Formats: sequence, structure tokens, C-alpha cells
Amino acid sequence: EWEFPKTAAALGLLLLKDVFGWNTYQQLMEAADMSDTSAERGRSRIDWYRVARIGYYLAFAGIISYLGLWTVVLLFWFVPALTWLKMILRIPSIAEHYAVENDDVYTRTRTTLPSLLERMFVAPLHINYHLEHHLYPSVPFFRLRALHAALMRDDHFRSTAHVTRTYLGVLRECVRRS
Repeated sequence: EWEFPKTAAALGLLLLKDVFGWNTYQQLMEAADMSDTSAERGRSRIDWYRVARIGYYLAFAGIISYLGLWTVVLLFWFVPALTWLKMILRIPSIAEHYAVENDDVYTRTRTTLPSLLERMFVAPLHINYHLEHHLYPSVPFFRLRALHAALMRDDHFRSTAHVTRTYLGVLRECVRRS
């Protein structure tokens, strides 16, 4: 699922599987398979991490039940976390590391210039300035826009850097042309 470019149909199907929770379901099943400790069950040792995790979940469920917030938590936390969030995290990940030339320090990742809605929902805290982050990782997120502006004044950076307008533009770059 992380090989690009793809056909438009394959990319669309991948994002639809994210939105409808299928990819999250598959990921949870893979995680459950990896965490199977059946080989260690014969031991009498207590797995304190598992005890603490179950205790946390029970405490969370108890508090939500006591406050009568199950509908709110399900609608505004669980459903988005299992569906929409997967796609919202995938798109910037694709933009950061896939379908780039990777033959120069300026083309190993890209900077994406998002629309206002994309900035609000997909690229908070200037994560869209990923190339700048790779070049200068010590620059704090709130200075990445200024760093981008300074780098764009350099002719070599401006002519070589992989800069894409909008995350929709990134998805277009990830579609295989026949």
C-alpha cells in the first residue's frame, strides 16, 4: 500500500478503505497477531504492562459510563480515530516521502503548500514544510515558513526543490500516468 505511483483507481480505493475503516481494521488485526504471547503463556510471570493497560481501559470505560458520555465518545473520538484519522495521517505521510525523485538533497522529500482547509485539517503546525525540516531539523515548527521563504530566495533551491501546491496536487503526483 506504500508503493507509489499507483493507478488513480488504486489510490482512490486505498483512501476509501481508510475512510471506511477497513485499513484500520487490518492494522489492528496485524497488531493483535504480533502481540500474541501464546508461546510465553506457560510462564507464571505476571505481565505488568498488560495489567496496567487493561486497568487503564477499565478506568476509562468506568469514567465515561459514570459521566454518561458514551455517545459523545463514540461519535467524536472512536469513529473518527478508526476511519477519518487514518486517511488524514496517510496523506501527509505520502507527501513527505513518496513519489519524489530522491536524486538530490533537495528532492528526497517535498514541501507542500496547502490550501487553507488542508492547512486546518491535514497540515497543522507547518508539517507541510517537510523538506525544510529535513534540511534544518533543529528549526522549530513555528519558524519553518520563514525558513522556506529564505530558502526560496536561493536560485538553486528554488529550481531544484520539490515543492507541490496543495495535498491534492501531491495525490496527483502519486498517480501513474499511462
